[in-house]
Amino acid sequence: MASPIAERAAVERLRSRLDSVQGHERVNVLCQLAHSLQATDTRQALELAEDACRTAAATTEGSRHDARNMAAALTTRAACRRRLLQLDDALEDATRALDLLDGLDEHELRASAHNTVGETHYHRGEHDAATGSFSAGLEQLPADAEPTTIRLQLLNNIGRVHFELCEYAHAIRHFVRVLELSRATDDRRLEGISHVNIGNVLSQVGDFEGSLAAYRDALAIQRAEGHRAGEALSLANLAEVSHRIGDDDEALRLGRQSLALAPGHDPESFAPRTILLLSRLLMRAERFEEADDEALRALDLEEQRTNLAGQAHALTVRGEICSRRGDDESAMAHLRHSLELLSRVQSPLDELETRLAIARLQLANPAHGDALETLRSLREELEHEGDRVILADVLRLLADAFEQRGDLSRALSLHKVLRTLEHDLFRQDVANRTATLQVTHQLEAERHRADVLAGTRSELERRMDRRTRELNEAHRELQAALEDRMYIQEQRATLEEQLNHAQKMESIGRLAGGLAHDFNNLLTVIIGSTEVLFEDSRNFTTRQQDAAQNVLAAAVRAAELTSQLLTLSRKRAIHPGAVDVNSVLDEMTRMLRHVVGEAVVLDVTAATDAQPVACDAGQLQQIVLNLVVNACDAMPDGGSLTLSTRPVRADGTGDLPTGDYTALQVTDTGTGIDSETRRLIFDPFFTTKADGKGTGLGLSVVHGIVRQCGGDVRVTSEPDQGARFEVILPVTDALVETQDASEVPAPNTLEGPFTVLLVEDDGRVRELMRTVLVEHDFRVLEAADGRQALEVATASDTAIDLVVSDVVMPHLGGPDLMKRMQHLRPGIRFLFTSGYPDHTDRLPPELHSQSSFLPKPFRMHTLVEQVTELIRGS
Repeated sequence: MASPIAERAAVERLRSRLDSVQGHERVNVLCQLAHSLQATDTRQALELAEDACRTAAATTEGSRHDARNMAAALTTRAACRRRLLQLDDALEDATRALDLLDGLDEHELRASAHNTVGETHYHRGEHDAATGSFSAGLEQLPADAEPTTIRLQLLNNIGRVHFELCEYAHAIRHFVRVLELSRATDDRRLEGISHVNIGNVLSQVGDFEGSLAAYRDALAIQRAEGHRAGEALSLANLAEVSHRIGDDDEALRLGRQSLALAPGHDPESFAPRTILLLSRLLMRAERFEEADDEALRALDLEEQRTNLAGQAHALTVRGEICSRRGDDESAMAHLRHSLELLSRVQSPLDELETRLAIARLQLANPAHGDALETLRSLREELEHEGDRVILADVLRLLADAFEQRGDLSRALSLHKVLRTLEHDLFRQDVANRTATLQVTHQLEAERHRADVLAGTRSELERRMDRRTRELNEAHRELQAALEDRMYIQEQRATLEEQLNHAQKMESIGRLAGGLAHDFNNLLTVIIGSTEVLFEDSRNFTTRQQDAAQNVLAAAVRAAELTSQLLTLSRKRAIHPGAVDVNSVLDEMTRMLRHVVGEAVVLDVTAATDAQPVACDAGQLQQIVLNLVVNACDAMPDGGSLTLSTRPVRADGTGDLPTGDYTALQVTDTGTGIDSETRRLIFDPFFTTKADGKGTGLGLSVVHGIVRQCGGDVRVTSEPDQGARFEVILPVTDALVETQDASEVPAPNTLEGPFTVLLVEDDGRVRELMRTVLVEHDFRVLEAADGRQALEVATASDTAIDLVVSDVVMPHLGGPDLMKRMQHLRPGIRFLFTSGYPDHTDRLPPELHSQSSFLPKPFRMHTLVEQVTELIRGS
């Protein structure tokens, strides 16, 4: 991108060529010159573009060339008129240009014309039409071509439309894409604009720190390039964010710096906006005379530019100042004048805000009109179709008006409506902020995560492929064996057939459990190694800390998925406690979409006021999966499946004791259930599925779990009308403690040294555990299995204070090792670890008090804490 000095030199060279060129060449030079002057002297640029149009109309060298030149001249003039807010003329010029280019191989020029059409629609507030034009412009450009300025402008403009529609996640994706492409093409001007746009999005979602950083990046680029207008814009944006975070002194300083650089003659100049910001800041400081002077200054600028909307804004600020000073007469005059100007331009949102300001003034001083009538009119308009934020302000003022009149019942009714609206607005705002911050976080993290996880991912994929092949082969062999067995026993009773099917599912469960065990070992290494990194995190850069944090978060998420796999294979230990049903549904949604298939539309709707229930998380997952599978079986040709939650209050008159409950509803559009079948569906081994397709245990297991938890299952269904299963579980006040993902192990506070015998058959896990224990001042003896551990214990002259052992190992497992070690060193304590569930039930009862169990994957600080606690207890 050329510097401003180089740009001025290029403009002078173009001016010097004008006297020596004619015809099509003169049209090209005029268009180039007008394009160069658009931002700095738009009116002169328009005069040059009109000269280009006249020259193109008078040139008749060839029809195709004539059409191309006239289209270029019209497109240039349209861009200038658009900047001068002559929107109708701009749209007409750009549309004519597109008509002339129809059939011509002029991709860049067509894209430029579409861009001008889109910008015109954008300034009119016609967002759908603007997006369509920008997208049409992108379609003119070859997808595999090098990025050009017009491509970046189109992408940037689509982002601006998303921003105006408050679709911040989509907006920031486009702005980041433009930022990357502008860096690749060394387009410093667009790079600076991209930083500004990203700062705007982050400011809207409340990330003021990120917003300030983006604006400062833009400011650094614009200062380095000597772009005074861009520098002034960045300073103005920094002033606005400083104002929003409460630093009014800094906002005043930055705003004045911006105004010292801002080109006030530019029709798109933000100088009046910045002046009005200064005016409001001075008004807040009760410096009313200075504030009014600044507002008058902004009004003069807008009158020079004939910008009615800008004049209205300035008058509104003057009205606010007069109102603060107690001059209600002048305040009302300014506001009514502002409203009259806004009625002449297409600015409905500004008009609504001004009418709302008038209503506030009327509410404070009834002599200026009936506030209630004004507010009712505003409410009627906004409820039909309008800005819900303004509607909330209107409802709030209406409630105040009724309270002043003593009509408390209407005021209370409005407060209820307002509370519902504010709740919806809050949820929408949180969703927008969350989605946008997730996008920015993902875009930043993806640049670093690939290298860190490459080795782990390839190892996981290799083991997954091997396990998948083994599982498929085992399944084929098992299926063949079952088919032979079913052929021989086809005359046996239905109960035996159901038992065979259950045995098949148990075998598949064992394979799934084995796969989960290997994953748990891998995840122990990943989580533990990442914790080791956190010990030196003081020397990390922010990006390195984020990368390490992302690795740990991804590993913890993988551990949760492995826990789900163990639950499905019925190999996970049951731990009753407080379970958030909404969180369980959220975690299972991705897996459930694979279960239901493409023919079934899955919709998950969670009530925000649904409270945690007293249940085991694994059992709750099993309930959801059983109900979803049954629902899908009832919709063989596809349909709709809805999972939802809601709070329930039981009064004690039914099957449930009085109290609060949370209901989980699973609703399908399947074949439905008749009354006779509904009586039997919870009976063990009752099934309506074909032979070999079901055990008849799914719903009986669901019913048993729910009743054990103190809840109930209710079914509503009719043939051909779908079915709804409602699982009602009692809520609980128990709290679940969480830990910081970056927490590091606490130091060993024992007065040692103490010796630990570490027995683990996975070398990587053993090496990691040994390193951590040694770093915490424990002496460590190592063994790869139980047999080798006995040899080490026999040969060692050192007293062994604790044995940390895997449960399942070749040659000799952990429980059997503990029995034998009691003969060598009576009373010695064991800490068992395993990626399988706890198998220490094979120990004699008298040894249970001398052992503890730590499931994999575990955090390294948890290992150190348990080792310390067991040694201290001994």
